[in-house]
Amino acid sequence: MKHFFSFIALAGFLMAVTSSNTYAQFDIGGRIGVNISNYHFSTTATNTATSASTGILGGLQVDYWFNSMWAFNAQLLYIQKGAKIVASSTDQSTTVTDVLSANYIEIPLTAKLRFGDDGTVRVYATAGPTIGFLLSANANATLNGGSSQSSDVKDQFTSTDFGILGGVGLDILVTSGMTIFGEAAYRFGFANVNNTSGSSETENTRDIRLSAGIVWTLSK
Repeated sequence: MKHFFSFIALAGFLMAVTSSNTYAQFDIGGRIGVNISNYHFSTTATNTATSASTGILGGLQVDYWFNSMWAFNAQLLYIQKGAKIVASSTDQSTTVTDVLSANYIEIPLTAKLRFGDDGTVRVYATAGPTIGFLLSANANATLNGGSSQSSDVKDQFTSTDFGILGGVGLDILVTSGMTIFGEAAYRFGFANVNNTSGSSETENTRDIRLSAGIVWTLSK
């Protein structure tokens, strides 16, 4: 992991050194989309299954283009994460369904490499670290398909979540000052977000993100 952050720092330095000083394109805009999330547990209890949960994401972003290929991207997102956990008794007579939902403010900081700078449609790849700050967390438990009971479980999660984000996207140049984009990304959380008292189990977040947005060029 240390080598990854060193690579990101080196990539940023090389972009700054090798770019043209006269380019300096600054884009600002926003995105909205869905987040398909799950949790990875270090141990899995007998007769327990975990499945993904779908939430929303949205927020602002800025891109600083060092040249026509390389940029630094920073985002400020509101994002929903969670999972569905179904646990059954040995004789299958009792089933508890627990739907976890956690809301974060997240900041991805990525390097972006774009191909086809002379075309209207351009493909790009992006990768970098993320940090998330927990806003709230709730669990909705249902016994044998009956009515659900909601509880606040924020104290069972750590306040921050770190991870690595990688993805690919498509830019469409609408005008010389406006671009729309679509992006698919995967985030691997490497921080243990489990803060349950007395628990030795580790819990990591996993996200698949599908988003679209628009940016405007402020300077070039």
